[in-house]
Amino acid sequence: MWNRDDVTNPQGRNFIKLNTGEYTDISSNGSLSGTTITTISEMPVYDASYLQILNLRQSYNKQVWITLHVPTGTPAGTYTGTITLRSSFTVLKTIALSVQVLSITLPEPSIKCGIYYRPKLTTDGSISSEQKNVQQYTAELQDLDRHGVTNPTCYTAPSDSTLSQVLSLRQQNLTNYNIMYMLGRTIKNITASELSSLISTCSTYGVTSVYIYGYDEESMDTTEIRAQIQAVHDGGGYVFCAQSPTQALAVKDVVDLVIGSSSFTSSQITEFQATGHKVYSYGNPQSAPEYPRTFRANYGLFLWQMGYSGSMVYAHQHNFGTHWNDFDNPTYRNHNFVYSTADGIVGTMHWEGLREGNNDLKYLAALQAAITAHPGTTATTANNWLTSLKTTDLSTVDLDDVRGQMIDYILAITGA
Repeated sequence: MWNRDDVTNPQGRNFIKLNTGEYTDISSNGSLSGTTITTISEMPVYDASYLQILNLRQSYNKQVWITLHVPTGTPAGTYTGTITLRSSFTVLKTIALSVQVLSITLPEPSIKCGIYYRPKLTTDGSISSEQKNVQQYTAELQDLDRHGVTNPTCYTAPSDSTLSQVLSLRQQNLTNYNIMYMLGRTIKNITASELSSLISTCSTYGVTSVYIYGYDEESMDTTEIRAQIQAVHDGGGYVFCAQSPTQALAVKDVVDLVIGSSSFTSSQITEFQATGHKVYSYGNPQSAPEYPRTFRANYGLFLWQMGYSGSMVYAHQHNFGTHWNDFDNPTYRNHNFVYSTADGIVGTMHWEGLREGNNDLKYLAALQAAITAHPGTTATTANNWLTSLKTTDLSTVDLDDVRGQMIDYILAITGA
């Protein structure tokens, strides 16, 4: 079990290379209590523009993660290639690579993948979770989209002069971007005129629903707060907020979307959603531990098993101290699915795990659609298998095998 926030490395040091050729220590302990915003000139970190030479000691293993992107419209079939391992000019090994492109169009799942996304748009950007320039912001949106996150939260205030540019960048770089999850103002401090202006501005960029944040992880079942929620509703907006089960159920009649902690039970989710409102999952876990399988399972098929409408993990990035040093805050590790560079990001294994979980939900949606569209013996068998999967402990199965079974059923049902 992962149960520590601060994991130091007493056996050695970790360094990151800057484009100046210098190395800076990113493993030093410290006592930074707040988020540090480092300028790009102070820490000019760039990812390599092409695959670098890998130094590998004899008898030492190294895992490499390769993601293949199949262009839209690629005909179904098997495509082959090779991966060649060289030492200088000597070929050590040639690995055959085979990719089967299926005749399956994956739909957007009904279970949505959201995320707490903190950055504000600034001219200069930074090496932090808080400020990005246009190049950084664009690169991050494109990466979010590739991972299935099309409606990240927004911390830019409605009155901020950059809001229209933020919305424009989101419309250009996110597939099906149509929901504004606003944290730049909350129900406590947004005015009626701000809300009206926000909804109007958002509609110009294809946004059809505007959500305003409530009181984070606090009880909202008071006369004053209910009046604030009603004011947002009267202005044409919706309300969302992170809540515990007890907090959420107390306001299930008025809060449109609860970001639920991992302590929610299936029956509590059902009770809340019986009002027509939604429950998303977060904190199962937050984005600190590098456990790709955990994120794939908990923010993939587990959401379907429990009855969640979606997920909204905290956070895409949040540095508790400096951005690249996970050890300089005495309480928390950085919550980083990705690490910021001067012109983009460096991803992590658990970020890829989240993408795989979202892809599992796409295959699930494709199978459910096939069962509905092509009733018959095979569809019935597949539906019975899904019924069993619904209550299966995901820690006991190979998720690749589960996806493979879904693919087999889709192909068998549709005759593809």
